[in-house]
Amino acid sequence: MDPLYITSQNSSGNGTSSSLVNDTDVLSNQFVQPVWQIVLWAIAYCCIVLVSVVGNITVIWIILAHKRMRTVTNYFLVNLAFAEASMSAFNTVINFVYAVHNEWYFGLVYCRFHNFFPIAAVFASIYSMTAIALDSTVVKMMIVVECTFAICWLPYHVYFLLHQFLPHLFEEQYIQQVYLGIMWLAMSSTMYNPIIYCLLNDRFRAGFQQAFSWCPCVPQGSYEGLELKSTRYLQTQASIYRASRMETTVSTVMPVIEGDLRENTNQCSIDLASNGSSQSASKTVSESSSFYSSNNLA
Repeated sequence: MDPLYITSQNSSGNGTSSSLVNDTDVLSNQFVQPVWQIVLWAIAYCCIVLVSVVGNITVIWIILAHKRMRTVTNYFLVNLAFAEASMSAFNTVINFVYAVHNEWYFGLVYCRFHNFFPIAAVFASIYSMTAIALDSTVVKMMIVVECTFAICWLPYHVYFLLHQFLPHLFEEQYIQQVYLGIMWLAMSSTMYNPIIYCLLNDRFRAGFQQAFSWCPCVPQGSYEGLELKSTRYLQTQASIYRASRMETTVSTVMPVIEGDLRENTNQCSIDLASNGSSQSASKTVSESSSFYSSNNLA
Protein backbone atom coordinates (compact mmCIF):
# COMPACT_ATOMS: atom_id res chain seq x y z
CA MET A 1 0.00 0.00 0.00
CA ASP A 2 1.61 3.24 -1.11
CA PRO A 3 1.85 6.20 1.25
CA LEU A 4 0.13 9.34 0.09
CA TYR A 5 1.27 11.86 2.60
CA ILE A 6 3.83 12.51 5.27
CA THR A 7 1.94 13.52 8.36
CA SER A 8 3.61 15.75 10.93
CA GLN A 9 2.78 16.43 14.51
CA ASN A 10 2.77 19.78 16.24
CA SER A 11 6.21 20.04 17.82
CA SER A 12 5.70 23.36 19.58
CA GLY A 13 6.48 23.40 23.25
CA ASN A 14 3.09 24.69 24.35
CA GLY A 15 1.03 22.25 22.30
CA THR A 16 -2.24 21.21 23.91
CA SER A 17 -4.62 18.39 23.27
CA SER A 18 -6.96 20.75 21.44
CA SER A 19 -4.22 21.81 19.05
CA LEU A 20 -3.37 18.15 18.38
CA VAL A 21 -7.01 17.44 17.62
CA ASN A 22 -7.13 20.43 15.29
CA ASP A 23 -3.96 19.27 13.52
CA THR A 24 -5.45 15.78 13.11
CA ASP A 25 -8.65 17.23 11.69
CA VAL A 26 -6.71 19.35 9.22
CA LEU A 27 -4.66 16.40 8.09
CA SER A 28 -7.67 14.12 7.80
CA ASN A 29 -9.51 16.73 5.77
CA GLN A 30 -6.88 16.30 3.07
CA PHE A 31 -8.62 13.05 2.17
CA VAL A 32 -12.09 14.53 1.94
CA GLN A 33 -13.23 15.19 -1.62
CA PRO A 34 -16.49 16.40 -3.08
CA VAL A 35 -18.73 13.63 -4.32
CA TRP A 36 -18.48 14.77 -7.94
CA GLN A 37 -14.68 14.42 -7.85
CA ILE A 38 -14.91 10.89 -6.48
CA VAL A 39 -17.46 9.98 -9.16
CA LEU A 40 -15.25 11.34 -11.96
CA TRP A 41 -12.20 9.51 -10.66
CA ALA A 42 -14.23 6.31 -10.24
CA ILE A 43 -15.42 6.51 -13.86
CA ALA A 44 -11.84 7.10 -15.04
CA TYR A 45 -10.48 4.09 -13.14
CA CYS A 46 -13.37 1.83 -14.17
CA CYS A 47 -12.68 2.73 -17.82
CA ILE A 48 -9.13 1.42 -17.36
CA VAL A 49 -10.42 -1.89 -16.03
CA LEU A 50 -13.02 -2.28 -18.79
CA VAL A 51 -10.72 -1.43 -21.72
CA SER A 52 -7.76 -3.37 -20.32
CA VAL A 53 -9.59 -6.60 -19.46
CA VAL A 54 -11.67 -6.72 -22.66
CA GLY A 55 -8.78 -5.65 -24.90
CA ASN A 56 -6.19 -8.05 -23.49
CA ILE A 57 -8.60 -11.00 -23.43
CA THR A 58 -9.35 -10.28 -27.09
CA VAL A 59 -5.61 -10.28 -27.86
CA ILE A 60 -5.27 -13.68 -26.17
CA TRP A 61 -8.23 -15.01 -28.21
CA ILE A 62 -6.81 -13.70 -31.50
CA ILE A 63 -3.50 -15.48 -30.92
CA LEU A 64 -4.71 -18.77 -29.43
CA ALA A 65 -7.80 -19.29 -31.62
CA HIS A 66 -6.01 -18.81 -34.95
CA LYS A 67 -3.31 -21.20 -36.06
CA ARG A 68 -1.37 -18.72 -38.15
CA MET A 69 -1.03 -16.37 -35.14
CA ARG A 70 0.61 -19.00 -32.91
CA THR A 71 4.21 -17.85 -33.25
CA VAL A 72 6.92 -17.58 -30.61
CA THR A 73 6.70 -13.79 -30.52
CA ASN A 74 2.93 -13.86 -30.20
CA TYR A 75 3.14 -16.28 -27.28
CA PHE A 76 5.16 -13.64 -25.45
CA LEU A 77 2.35 -11.21 -26.28
CA VAL A 78 -0.09 -13.67 -24.67
CA ASN A 79 2.02 -13.62 -21.51
CA LEU A 80 2.11 -9.81 -21.59
CA ALA A 81 -1.65 -9.55 -22.15
CA PHE A 82 -2.42 -11.96 -19.29
CA ALA A 83 -0.19 -10.01 -16.86
CA GLU A 84 -1.79 -6.70 -17.79
CA ALA A 85 -5.37 -7.97 -17.64
CA SER A 86 -4.70 -9.55 -14.23
CA MET A 87 -3.11 -6.42 -12.83
CA SER A 88 -5.98 -4.29 -14.05
CA ALA A 89 -8.63 -6.62 -12.64
CA PHE A 90 -7.06 -7.24 -9.22
CA ASN A 91 -5.29 -3.97 -8.42
CA THR A 92 -6.61 -0.90 -10.20
CA VAL A 93 -9.90 -0.47 -8.34
CA ILE A 94 -8.32 -1.50 -5.01
CA ASN A 95 -5.62 1.15 -5.44
CA PHE A 96 -8.27 3.76 -6.20
CA VAL A 97 -10.36 2.95 -3.13
CA TYR A 98 -7.33 3.10 -0.88
CA ALA A 99 -6.07 6.33 -2.42
CA VAL A 100 -9.42 8.08 -2.03
CA HIS A 101 -9.88 7.30 1.67
CA ASN A 102 -6.38 6.29 2.79
CA GLU A 103 -8.04 3.40 4.60
CA TRP A 104 -7.56 -0.33 3.90
CA TYR A 105 -10.84 -2.24 3.84
CA PHE A 106 -9.76 -5.57 2.33
CA GLY A 107 -8.08 -7.51 5.12
CA LEU A 108 -4.55 -8.66 5.83
CA VAL A 109 -4.45 -11.56 3.36
CA TYR A 110 -5.43 -9.42 0.39
CA CYS A 111 -3.05 -6.71 1.61
CA ARG A 112 -0.15 -9.13 1.26
CA PHE A 113 -1.39 -10.31 -2.13
CA HIS A 114 -1.87 -6.70 -3.20
CA ASN A 115 1.71 -5.82 -2.30
CA PHE A 116 3.11 -8.85 -4.16
CA PHE A 117 0.99 -9.17 -7.30
CA PRO A 118 1.52 -5.72 -8.93
CA ILE A 119 5.29 -6.13 -8.69
CA ALA A 120 5.10 -9.61 -10.22
CA ALA A 121 2.80 -8.36 -13.02
CA VAL A 122 5.03 -5.38 -13.84
CA PHE A 123 8.14 -7.57 -13.98
CA ALA A 124 6.27 -10.10 -16.13
CA SER A 125 5.42 -7.28 -18.55
CA ILE A 126 9.00 -6.02 -18.62
CA TYR A 127 10.49 -9.50 -19.15
CA SER A 128 7.96 -10.29 -21.86
CA MET A 129 8.85 -7.14 -23.79
CA THR A 130 12.56 -7.92 -23.34
CA ALA A 131 12.06 -11.46 -24.64
CA ILE A 132 10.17 -10.13 -27.66
CA ALA A 133 13.00 -7.72 -28.40
CA LEU A 134 15.60 -10.51 -28.16
CA ASP A 135 13.52 -13.06 -30.10
CA SER A 136 12.92 -10.97 -33.20
CA THR A 137 13.73 -7.66 -34.85
CA VAL A 138 12.26 -4.79 -32.86
CA VAL A 139 9.54 -3.52 -35.14
CA LYS A 140 7.64 -0.28 -34.98
CA MET A 141 4.79 -1.76 -32.96
CA MET A 142 7.03 -3.00 -30.13
CA ILE A 143 8.92 0.30 -30.00
CA VAL A 144 5.63 2.10 -29.46
CA VAL A 145 4.61 -0.43 -26.79
CA GLU A 146 7.84 0.00 -24.83
CA CYS A 147 7.82 3.80 -25.07
CA THR A 148 4.21 3.92 -23.91
CA PHE A 149 5.02 1.71 -20.92
CA ALA A 150 7.95 3.94 -19.93
CA ILE A 151 5.93 7.15 -20.26
CA CYS A 152 3.10 5.76 -18.11
CA TRP A 153 5.30 4.59 -15.25
CA LEU A 154 7.93 7.37 -15.21
CA PRO A 155 5.81 9.96 -13.30
CA TYR A 156 4.89 7.32 -10.71
CA HIS A 157 8.54 6.66 -9.85
CA VAL A 158 9.44 10.35 -9.96
CA TYR A 159 6.62 10.96 -7.46
CA PHE A 160 8.21 8.65 -4.87
CA LEU A 161 11.68 10.03 -5.52
CA LEU A 162 10.35 13.48 -4.72
CA HIS A 163 8.73 11.97 -1.64
CA GLN A 164 12.23 11.19 -0.35
CA PHE A 165 13.86 14.53 -1.16
CA LEU A 166 10.99 17.03 -0.82
CA PRO A 167 8.69 15.63 1.87
CA HIS A 168 7.09 18.99 2.65
CA LEU A 169 5.33 18.95 -0.73
CA PHE A 170 3.33 15.93 0.34
CA GLU A 171 1.66 17.87 3.14
CA GLU A 172 -0.19 20.05 0.66
CA GLN A 173 -3.91 19.53 0.20
CA TYR A 174 -3.70 19.18 -3.59
CA ILE A 175 -1.25 16.26 -3.40
CA GLN A 176 -4.06 13.70 -3.33
CA GLN A 177 -5.33 14.84 -6.73
CA VAL A 178 -1.78 14.71 -8.06
CA TYR A 179 -1.35 11.18 -6.77
CA LEU A 180 -4.67 10.01 -8.21
CA GLY A 181 -3.69 11.41 -11.61
CA ILE A 182 -0.21 9.85 -11.54
CA MET A 183 -1.55 6.50 -10.39
CA TRP A 184 -4.26 6.59 -13.09
CA LEU A 185 -1.54 7.11 -15.71
CA ALA A 186 0.50 4.19 -14.35
CA MET A 187 -2.51 1.86 -14.18
CA SER A 188 -3.60 2.91 -17.68
CA SER A 189 -0.46 1.29 -19.11
CA THR A 190 -2.41 -1.99 -19.01
CA MET A 191 -4.98 -0.82 -21.58
CA TYR A 192 -2.86 0.72 -24.34
CA ASN A 193 -1.22 -2.36 -25.85
CA PRO A 194 -4.39 -3.82 -27.45
CA ILE A 195 -5.07 -0.40 -28.99
CA ILE A 196 -1.51 -0.24 -30.34
CA TYR A 197 -1.77 -3.76 -31.80
CA CYS A 198 -5.04 -2.86 -33.51
CA LEU A 199 -3.68 0.36 -35.01
CA LEU A 200 -0.29 -0.90 -36.19
CA ASN A 201 -0.85 -4.56 -37.15
CA ASP A 202 -3.19 -5.68 -39.93
CA ARG A 203 -3.84 -9.14 -38.52
CA PHE A 204 -4.67 -7.90 -35.04
CA ARG A 205 -6.91 -5.25 -36.60
CA ALA A 206 -8.75 -7.94 -38.56
CA GLY A 207 -9.08 -10.01 -35.40
CA PHE A 208 -10.53 -7.10 -33.41
CA GLN A 209 -12.95 -6.31 -36.23
CA GLN A 210 -14.06 -9.93 -36.22
CA ALA A 211 -14.41 -10.02 -32.42
CA PHE A 212 -16.50 -6.84 -32.36
CA SER A 213 -18.35 -7.36 -35.63
CA TRP A 214 -21.62 -7.23 -33.66
CA CYS A 215 -20.96 -3.56 -32.88
CA PRO A 216 -22.49 -1.26 -35.55
CA CYS A 217 -19.66 1.28 -35.26
CA VAL A 218 -16.97 -1.27 -36.15
CA PRO A 219 -16.22 -1.44 -39.91
CA GLN A 220 -16.05 -4.77 -41.68
CA GLY A 221 -12.46 -5.92 -42.09
CA SER A 222 -10.71 -8.33 -44.44
CA TYR A 223 -10.78 -11.16 -41.90
CA GLU A 224 -10.81 -13.94 -44.51
CA GLY A 225 -8.05 -12.36 -46.58
CA LEU A 226 -5.44 -12.23 -43.81
CA GLU A 227 -5.42 -15.99 -43.07
CA LEU A 228 -6.88 -15.34 -39.64
CA LYS A 229 -8.90 -18.51 -39.95
CA SER A 230 -9.74 -21.30 -37.58
CA THR A 231 -7.96 -24.66 -37.77
CA ARG A 232 -11.08 -26.38 -39.11
CA TYR A 233 -11.39 -23.79 -41.87
CA LEU A 234 -7.74 -24.21 -42.80
CA GLN A 235 -8.13 -28.00 -42.98
CA THR A 236 -11.17 -27.62 -45.24
CA GLN A 237 -9.30 -25.22 -47.47
CA ALA A 238 -6.34 -27.62 -47.66
CA SER A 239 -8.64 -30.47 -48.70
CA ILE A 240 -10.23 -28.32 -51.39
CA TYR A 241 -6.78 -27.31 -52.60
CA ARG A 242 -5.61 -30.93 -52.84
CA ALA A 243 -8.77 -31.92 -54.72
CA SER A 244 -8.28 -29.02 -57.10
CA ARG A 245 -4.69 -30.07 -57.76
CA MET A 246 -5.81 -33.64 -58.49
CA GLU A 247 -8.40 -32.37 -60.97
CA THR A 248 -5.77 -30.22 -62.65
CA THR A 249 -3.37 -33.16 -62.88
CA VAL A 250 -6.05 -35.46 -64.34
CA SER A 251 -7.14 -32.86 -66.89
CA THR A 252 -3.48 -32.44 -67.91
CA VAL A 253 -2.76 -36.17 -68.25
CA MET A 254 -5.94 -37.12 -70.15
CA PRO A 255 -5.07 -35.28 -73.41
CA VAL A 256 -1.68 -37.02 -73.42
CA ILE A 257 -3.32 -40.42 -72.99
CA GLU A 258 -5.84 -39.66 -75.71
CA GLY A 259 -3.04 -38.60 -78.05
CA ASP A 260 -1.14 -41.82 -77.35
CA LEU A 261 -4.27 -43.88 -78.04
CA ARG A 262 -4.87 -42.11 -81.36
CA GLU A 263 -1.24 -42.62 -82.35
CA ASN A 264 -1.40 -46.32 -81.48
CA THR A 265 -4.63 -46.68 -83.46
CA ASN A 266 -3.11 -45.02 -86.49
CA GLN A 267 -0.04 -47.26 -86.24
CA CYS A 268 -2.24 -50.36 -86.09
CA SER A 269 -4.14 -49.20 -89.20
CA ILE A 270 -0.89 -48.68 -91.05
CA ASP A 271 0.37 -52.12 -90.00
CA LEU A 272 -2.87 -53.78 -91.06
CA ALA A 273 -2.79 -52.02 -94.41
CA SER A 274 0.80 -53.04 -94.90
CA ASN A 275 0.02 -56.65 -94.05
CA GLY A 276 -2.92 -56.68 -96.50
CA SER A 277 -0.81 -55.28 -99.32
CA SER A 278 1.95 -57.81 -98.79
CA GLN A 279 -0.53 -60.68 -98.73
CA SER A 280 -2.09 -59.50 -102.03
CA ALA A 281 1.32 -59.20 -103.62
CA SER A 282 2.27 -62.68 -102.45
CA LYS A 283 -0.97 -64.08 -103.83
CA THR A 284 -0.36 -62.43 -107.23
CA VAL A 285 3.19 -63.74 -107.41
CA SER A 286 2.01 -67.25 -106.49
CA GLU A 287 -0.71 -67.23 -109.16
CA SER A 288 1.74 -65.98 -111.77
CA SER A 289 4.20 -68.71 -110.89
CA SER A 290 1.50 -71.38 -111.17
CA PHE A 291 0.38 -70.11 -114.54
CA TYR A 292 3.95 -70.05 -115.84
CA SER A 293 4.57 -73.58 -114.66
CA SER A 294 1.40 -74.94 -116.27
CA ASN A 295 2.30 -73.34 -119.60
CA ASN A 296 5.70 -74.91 -119.60
CA LEU A 297 4.27 -78.32 -118.83
CA ALA A 298 1.81 -78.02 -121.67
